[in-house]
Amino acid sequence: MSTEASRHQLYDVLKVVLSVEPADELLSYLPPVGWADVATKADLGMIRNEMDAQRAETRGDLAEMRGELGGQIAALDVKFGGLDVKFGGLDVKFGGLDLKLDGLSEKLDAKFESADHKMVGAIATTKTSMMVWTMTTVTALVFGIMGAAFALAKLIH
Repeated sequence: MSTEASRHQLYDVLKVVLSVEPADELLSYLPPVGWADVATKADLGMIRNEMDAQRAETRGDLAEMRGELGGQIAALDVKFGGLDVKFGGLDVKFGGLDLKLDGLSEKLDAKFESADHKMVGAIATTKTSMMVWTMTTVTALVFGIMGAAFALAKLIH
């Protein structure tokens, strides 16, 4: 029985006698396992026959399944055919609903735009009012402080 050690020993001898390339070539023709592990043409023919039998059985099973599936699909086509008629009417109803929703969306967009313009105007008016009030308050405080300082200066002199 051939072992890896005996293959290596044979290879070393062949390298000395024949050189490396012929030794490589010769060892490539020998199986890396024992001859009992090598498949023969008869083994391959037996496997081929088994595969052919399996393939024929699988084809028969597939043909049977196709027949069953075809019957089930036909039954579903009949059932869904009636649903197509029912849903066709719903498409018409929902089409009208789409138009109503589009109109409502346009109205809401217009109202939001109008409200946005009003808010921008109100913010601008409020900002202006706050600036006027702030300027008035600051001016009054400045004149008040100046008046108090003037009065204090008169009292001191």
